[in-house]
Amino acid sequence: MRQTLRDKLKKMEDLEIIRKSSSPYSSPVVVKKKDGSNRVCIDYRRLNKITTFDPQPMTPPADVFQGMEKDQYFSKLDLIKEYRQIPVRKEDISKTAFVAMDCHYEFLGMPFRMMNFGATLTRAVKKLLCGLDNVVNYIDDLLSCFLPYHKEFLKVYGRVPLSRLMTHKGRFKFESIPTSS
Repeated sequence: MRQTLRDKLKKMEDLEIIRKSSSPYSSPVVVKKKDGSNRVCIDYRRLNKITTFDPQPMTPPADVFQGMEKDQYFSKLDLIKEYRQIPVRKEDISKTAFVAMDCHYEFLGMPFRMMNFGATLTRAVKKLLCGLDNVVNYIDDLLSCFLPYHKEFLKVYGRVPLSRLMTHKGRFKFESIPTSS
């Protein structure tokens, strides 16, 4: 487990997701085992208790999937580790600090499990999709469901680099689904 954690931290540091820290803050690292594998999480519960809530709503699933049952074509684009792609505000970086493997680190990209990062991601994706009325966001997926709007969906690709959001290579899907008639 120690080597796995060391490798993961090194990779995150190389990708500039985290860096060494001298912050006065530090949240504990928790290892959760699920399905026989190890999962490393930062426990931000103490920080979340003193954080002001951001009420930016995520799109409800019912709104996202409304009317899709009659559509024959689906385009889907999957964002990579969506939270970590959003930069943490300079003045808040120190608050993301944690200790692991005898080192003190802090996040440069949003870590998972902080109270308002879902709201921040939602805002960033809404900005990315502004003006593309036939492309919707559901968690870390971008979806379009009607063939004539497929070209509009492809405009998202042109916007992704500008928004600093990255997508999974090979995770773009365009599918024809037979309808029951």
